[in-house]
Amino acid sequence: MNKDTITISNDIWEQLAARAAEAYPFEGCGVLLGNGDDYRIRKIRELKNSVSREAAESFFSIDPLSIYELEDEEKDYEIIGFYHTHPEHKAVPSKEDEKYMIPGMIYMIISVTGGFCSDLRLYHRQKADGEILEIRIGEAA
Repeated sequence: MNKDTITISNDIWEQLAARAAEAYPFEGCGVLLGNGDDYRIRKIRELKNSVSREAAESFFSIDPLSIYELEDEEKDYEIIGFYHTHPEHKAVPSKEDEKYMIPGMIYMIISVTGGFCSDLRLYHRQKADGEILEIRIGEAA
């Protein structure tokens, strides 16, 4: 991922807002699907937060097997990144988020306040030891 602007359609925005509200007050998570070369999020897939209920208030984890199964069944698009929510916190990477960021993947963080989306931001890291950069959100075509 070397583009600094990502496009998100209104339909995807609505799906993300619904998933974020459903997960509240816990962290919800899933994958962002698209074609790596056109810098558009074409589809999202919610995945189960595999941490305990208590931990899910401030942490998320996705079972690698569920990612493998999704890659096996998804024929139209590839995984270009991940999304997760931050209930009652800003849409900025936590220390845990920074620690586990896979270089080249898009990371979407959705701030959820009072059960409603209050902010959404995208990030990426180009190299394993590299700086984390924010990605601009472009106009949907």
